[in-house]
Amino acid sequence: MKKIYNIIDEIINNSKRALNSNLDDIDIKNISSNYVAIQSTDNNDYDQLIELLSEIGKLHSEKKTGIIFQLESSYKTDLGDIELVRVRKPDPNGVIVGFADFNITNYEEFKAKYLDKSNFSIQTSSDGKELIQLKDDAQLIFFPKEPIKVNNKNMKKDDNNQEENSQLIEELKNKNLQLMADFQNYKKRIDAEKATFGAIANMSLITELLEVHDDLGLALQDENLDLDNAKGSIKTAQEKLVGSAKNAGIERVEVKIGDDFDREKMEAISTVPNPEMKDKVIAVISSAFKYADKDGILKAAKVIVGK
Repeated sequence: MKKIYNIIDEIINNSKRALNSNLDDIDIKNISSNYVAIQSTDNNDYDQLIELLSEIGKLHSEKKTGIIFQLESSYKTDLGDIELVRVRKPDPNGVIVGFADFNITNYEEFKAKYLDKSNFSIQTSSDGKELIQLKDDAQLIFFPKEPIKVNNKNMKKDDNNQEENSQLIEELKNKNLQLMADFQNYKKRIDAEKATFGAIANMSLITELLEVHDDLGLALQDENLDLDNAKGSIKTAQEKLVGSAKNAGIERVEVKIGDDFDREKMEAISTVPNPEMKDKVIAVISSAFKYADKDGILKAAKVIVGK
């Protein structure tokens, strides 16, 4: 059981530092915790934590984010006696060991006092209940409007309870494995669909580019090609290229003479002394392009800038 208690101690110690940094002393004295949530790192860790907790507690309830155990004997800490421990399902974005809930005597008064501070925000629990979140560098802390209640049943175990625990835990583990398998299958299907869509989109763009290539090839093979016809063929090819880019979700970014030089969407290939146009575009050599409805430049415009 050392692993469970060590994790609880780490969560409580991190919470203590966060509370001391964000709450008034008088409020710290009037709050306490009887609940912590441990964040599992993967499926194996999740199953192991469930098995460890089943040896020192009884299943309290199952939530969307994991399973809550009620300890047979409360675990004393500096911030209260821990009676409830939740094992949270693996989270790819999870970067913390876990978090603690703290019970407060006057929720609305506490809310009015701290909610305008930068580290505090209103959140909604997985079962739709309001709580206040304190987000500190090392720890997440929650102050629930309606704390999770401890069961009043006698927690002393007997053989029947132990057998019931084992059966329920096995069912929960199987359910978790099925959910993870379904998620992996869903992810594989989405990845395959994305790859197929990307291949189709790329094939369409390549086909259009090859048509432009063929048009230019035919123009070059024309023995009677004069300057005017050459310009017409090149213009037609350019319009086709712009149309192909548009079909691929690429759009031109307007850059014109007189614009301020912007390093995000422009590349200065040369500078020319011109005090009246200092740090401004005095010539546009090539256009800038970006993906439609997305930030960031795909291709910067090549420009000449005054200095």
